[in-house]
Amino acid sequence: MLAMIQAYMDESCDKEQTLFAIGGFLGRSDAWIPLLYEWISRLDPKNLPNPIRAFHMTDCENGWGEFRDDLGWDGDSRRTLIIDLLDIICKYQVGMFGLGIPLRDYKSLDAINGVNLGRNEYHFMFQAILADLAIELEEGKLPDHETIAFFFDRNSPHEVWANAVHKASQNDTRFAWRRRIGSLTFGNKEQLRLLQVADIGAYETMK
Repeated sequence: MLAMIQAYMDESCDKEQTLFAIGGFLGRSDAWIPLLYEWISRLDPKNLPNPIRAFHMTDCENGWGEFRDDLGWDGDSRRTLIIDLLDIICKYQVGMFGLGIPLRDYKSLDAINGVNLGRNEYHFMFQAILADLAIELEEGKLPDHETIAFFFDRNSPHEVWANAVHKASQNDTRFAWRRRIGSLTFGNKEQLRLLQVADIGAYETMK
């Protein structure tokens, strides 16, 4: 029971605002703990051309933000870092998941009683991710005590609604899989560093 299942999630959208995605990685805590130690070690300032506060896949791949050339980075150093971080993830038993939705198609749907499907794309996809992962766990015939602890990158305009969706999903007696939905924790990538891993999952889902 100590090896709790944890899902780290983040959102991503392409620069043309055509696709919205939520993605991340799922695994047991006994896989996440050593992964975290390796992650921290690889991002130690002494192992980087220039210190960063947190890893962001979009910035690293494109040379933006803390990964700019004028801060000591270049294409080779950014590419090497991405490969090294992917290698760390692949060493452990964590699985990537993700869902995406074409925004033009979503926004073309008619509102029902004045309310959009899922209220907006963020909440629609958030509900879908909670349900899909819970259903996977339920159909996996795992012991009844197994639940998923969800960790999501903080996004203040949506956090209140996300908490409401999470609570409603836990309490909806129509669904047997609701018992698989554990806690929900919001944090930022600097403090909750495994959300930096989730950032890669969200970015790749969007691509």
